[in-house]
This record gives sequence, C-alpha cells and structure tokens, in this order.
Amino acid sequence: MAGRYKFPVQRSKTAVHLLAVTIFILIVNIAFWTDFNHIVRYGHYREATRKPSKIDDLFIRKTELSPVANPHRHRFVSTLENKCKQKNVFLVVVVTSSPAHAKHRNAIRKTWGNETMFPQGNVRVLFALGRSDDAQVENAVQVEAKARGDIIQEDFRDSYRNMTTKTVMILRWAVTFCSGAKYVMKTDDDMFVNIKTLVRHLETLQREVDLSSGLFMGAIQTGVHPVRSPPNDRYYVSREEFNEDVYPDYLSGTGYVMSMDTVRRFYVAALMTPPMPMEDVYMGICAQREGITPWDHSGFTFHRFGFTVCTHSHQIVTSHHYTPTELLAMWEALQTSPTECGWLRSYFSILYAKLVKRFSMIFPCLFMGCGAIEE
Repeated sequence: MAGRYKFPVQRSKTAVHLLAVTIFILIVNIAFWTDFNHIVRYGHYREATRKPSKIDDLFIRKTELSPVANPHRHRFVSTLENKCKQKNVFLVVVVTSSPAHAKHRNAIRKTWGNETMFPQGNVRVLFALGRSDDAQVENAVQVEAKARGDIIQEDFRDSYRNMTTKTVMILRWAVTFCSGAKYVMKTDDDMFVNIKTLVRHLETLQREVDLSSGLFMGAIQTGVHPVRSPPNDRYYVSREEFNEDVYPDYLSGTGYVMSMDTVRRFYVAALMTPPMPMEDVYMGICAQREGITPWDHSGFTFHRFGFTVCTHSHQIVTSHHYTPTELLAMWEALQTSPTECGWLRSYFSILYAKLVKRFSMIFPCLFMGCGAIEE
C-alpha cells in the first residue's frame, strides 16, 4: 500500500450546587461510560426474562424437516467436521467471504486469523462461502478448501442478498459440528479483528459477570429505518420482507459474538422466521423473538477506525473497510512497533476510541450515510 497510516436561600444554594455536581457527573458518565473491559447496553433495554433453552441436535433435525418458515434445506459442500474435535475450544471466528475473495482470505490467514498465534489451540478461524456462478472461481475455491482446511460451504448462490442464508449456515454449522465451543464470532473478510483482545475481554466478563449464557455482543444499531426505494438499492427491503417502519435494535454484521446457547436459540428462531436480505437486521429480529438483549461493546466498530498501534493492539476488537494490502501493512506495523504505549498514550487511545464510537452512534450519517448501516 502506498503511503503510510496516520492514522429557602441558603438551602436553595446548597441544593443548586448539589444538583450541578450531580448533572456534571451524569454527563461525564453518559459520554464515557463504556469501559473496554466491560460491556454495556445502549438504549432502553430490559433484562431478558427468558432463560436459555435446552435445545438438542435431535430437536433441531426434526425442526429442519418440518414445514417451518425458513427450513434452510441447503446441502453442505464442505463441512470441516473435525475443526472443533478438540473439546476445549474457547472461540470460533467465522469470516463471511465471497468465493472470489481469495486475496482477502489469504491476508487474514497471514495476519489476525493465523491460528498458530494461539498455542493452546482453543481458537478456530474459518471462512463461510456459498457457491459461485463462475465455474473457474468455484473450482479455485474447491482447491483452496482442500489445501487450507478452513472453508465451510453450502450449495446456495453466494450474493449480498443471500447473506442471511450464509449466516444461518454459520449457525447450523456451529450447533452441528462445534457445539462444544463457548463462543462464536461472525465477521467479514474486509475486517481487522483483534482476537487476543476479544479473548481477554471474554475471559474478564466470565470472571466478573455471569455471561456464560445469553451473550450477543457487538456494535449496537438503534432506530435504523428500512430503505424503501429505489428497488435496486443494496439495502432495499420491501414491505413484504419487513413491514415495520423501524428495525429492532440489532448488532452490526461487521462483527458480533454469541455464546453457544445463543447460537442454538438463534438457529431455531431462524428456522421459524421468514428470511430477509439484511442479515444483521434479521439476527436482531431473531434476538427480539427469543428475548435476547443485544449488548454493545465499545471495542466493536463498524467503520474504518483510524489506525494507531495503541488502539489496534489493545483497545479495538473490530475495524472495517480494509483491503488485503492494507491489512498486511497494518499487521506488519503492529508486529514491528513497540506495544507498550505508556499510560498517557493508552488513555488518549481509549478516549479517542470512545469518542469515535459515541459520535458514530449519535451521527451515523456522518460516518456511513443515512438509511441502513452498512454491513
């Protein structure tokens, strides 16, 4: 990549003073309440009252054969049945990728998705694909899948409008072949993902809060309106596909994490829920149906975050819109630059990340344009 990254009187006075201090503290907490070692809910959520359901594989198989709204009868082309054979898998990261994006997948394998960085073998990274209409591309995918051993694939046509089908495939694969994993992350092939930071956050959460179940964590999207015209818009959703004027709260499809019980509940909910083209909105609908609360984490960003070694080494979990060349350059900078940032640089890195995240929520049109937020 060319260039480089820069990336009563007395009583009333007392009451007024007390009120002023209270308001000041409240404003500070509202502006900067998200700690990178914790997760918070954004918006007016209630605690999910439904407890995690005990769904076994036999029930899922019966559901697939019944006349449900979204039976998902696609056939696996590549299953990776032994990918999670080891019992102590902590995290599975599934990257949605286009069949033609071999360069993207190779860049991820060489950078943040390199499984050899985790000597304990408790992290798995794999890619989710559909079928390509181009015979040459599809043949190349089959060769790559056999050589790399990290591609799951079903026989549906791979397209942006079929992203929901691809996400349901991920859920299906996880509950069928990797049900012993604790967490599953879904992300895209133009993302930077700091898996070590994510694992550290999940381990901290397990110690501090009971989040071993019901977890659905990422970058929250609230009050997003469906795009109704023109019909050829990438984000177009018809009234038949979604009849409400505002989407339910959902997590950006650029990257979110689920506990395994959440994956199982989502899979059954997806079989019962008619499909729609916006996969992250669809997951929000399934979450609403299951009584699962989306949780926001400030480390998950759905835009291109200004690159600095400090933020991307310690604070950021996801950052969007990187070419394979940029990803390789970023990774080289992260490996060669000192990771000890000092308390001052670390503080300002955290502050910068929080401000960007907060402003992107308050003024989404400044970051991604109006309408539906891009996946």
